[in-house]
Formats: sequence, C-alpha cells, structure tokens
Amino acid sequence: MRKAFPATRPRGRILLAASLSSAVLFAATLSPLPAAERLPDGDIAVSAAGDIAAAWFARPTTRYAHEILGDAIEAGSLVAETRDGRTIEAVLPETQVFEDLTPRLVDMDGDGRNEIIAIRSDVMKGAALAVYGLIDGQLVERAAIPPIGRPNRWLNVAAIADLDGNGRRDIAIVKTPHIGGTLEIYAWEDGKLLLRASRAGYSNHVIGSRELDLAEVVSLEGTPVLILPNTARTALEVVRVEPDTITPVASIALAARAVGYLRSSADGKAIEIRLEDGSTVRTKLTQSEN
Repeated sequence: MRKAFPATRPRGRILLAASLSSAVLFAATLSPLPAAERLPDGDIAVSAAGDIAAAWFARPTTRYAHEILGDAIEAGSLVAETRDGRTIEAVLPETQVFEDLTPRLVDMDGDGRNEIIAIRSDVMKGAALAVYGLIDGQLVERAAIPPIGRPNRWLNVAAIADLDGNGRRDIAIVKTPHIGGTLEIYAWEDGKLLLRASRAGYSNHVIGSRELDLAEVVSLEGTPVLILPNTARTALEVVRVEPDTITPVASIALAARAVGYLRSSADGKAIEIRLEDGSTVRTKLTQSEN
C-alpha cells in the first residue's frame, strides 16, 4: 500500500486489493477530480501491482432512487489512478449508475493488467456485473453480463477467487439477494464473462446495509468452498464450486438472521458472523454441519 497520494486524490479509507489473481463504451478524461466528487460512503481500492494502482467511484448522483444501500446517492463515474500517476475517469450515461460502494481491483488472468469489478445499474433494466480496464490509455468497460431486466433489481458480488481449483479466478455473484437470490459463478476468459453455474436459494446482503461482504471463501480439507447465507439468512450455506456445478456441502443453522461481518479465522477452520440480535457467533467448519 502506498503511503503518499497526489493532492487531487480523494480522501477516504484505503482498501488494499488482494493479489488474486468488449466493446468500448465510455471514453476517459484525464483531469483529476476534487475530493468532494468522490462517492461519500465509498472507499478507495488499491493494488500494489498491475497497471491500475487505485480505483474509486465518483460523481455522486440521485438519479436512481433505489436506495438499496441505505440512501439515494449512487455514483455516476468510475475513476482509476494508473501506476504512472495519471487519473482517468469513465463516466456513465444519465440512464446508469454504479450501485456499489468500492470497486474491486484484481488482475483476473495474471497478465499484469488489473481489472476493476463493479455493479452497474440501469434505471430501466436493473443491475449488471461489469468489468473495466485500461485499453489504449482509456478506462473502458471491457465486458458485462446482461442486466437483470427490471428497475430496482440488484445483485451483489460474493467472491473473486479460484473457486473450482482450475488455477483461474472466478467471480461469484448473488442476483436479487433480497427476493430469492440466485448464486451465479462466472469465469473470465478471453476478455469475456462466461456463466459456468447457478443455484437458487442464497443471499449476501441486507436491504439498506452498506456491508457488501456477507460471503467468504475458505479452504475446507484442501478444497475451496464458498460460505454465504441462505435466502432467509437463517443459516450459513457451505458450497463447493465445480466447473459447471454448485454443490451444497454443509448448512449451519443460526440463532438469528445474519446481518454482516462474515469472516474466517486465520487458519480458515472457523467463521464468525454478526446476527440480527446483536450477537456475534463463531463456529468451526467441518464437512458434516447438517
């Protein structure tokens, strides 16, 4: 993580991106933004390697009154700072917003160029998963899945990791996590997002909450598994992802509904989750939590 930033860099928490490892829709501008234009509740994603050093959302707007993240303020643009210190902005049209808080900055394919993963929403068609990157010095949308198809329909990113053990990173999302969520797994191949598997019955967000990380990837007996709540958030579901299948491994009942802070222990053998009654519970992970 870098300790010094240009004076034009917006202030806020810095999130160090893990070294995890289309059509050009929006042109970039090279003028830096004043701090006031950053999304108020957003953070700055930072990567120690790759062509993009940092990314954040900017141009706060109220043109999409969904309020799924607690207020009507969303972002109208995505800003990236390159490794050589340039500030580049991708501005959305008036019919779209970033219904998100902090970009996810990851080199998806190990080519030394970072991708930015974001939740982009259309005022008539709802949310879509979108991937941005630098092409010819511009910050552009490189790929996106189709939007859900209706306004006020949202999705949340659950994980970016090698979920099936093939050595390549996947993106897990939950579509409509508040009204019968569907877990979907996407592969990033040749600059495209390819749907590999899906399964209904999951959630990873509470309406109005700014906590977007209600999911965790851990290694269970040497195999990566994804942990996230069921649709009602009354249990934690442990699933294994294979190339074309999502397989339930275990279900851990909760004393109250999950609301946030899903974290694994340092050794990956236990998880903590905050519940609706204000308590935080810790449970060990095994293959037989049924």
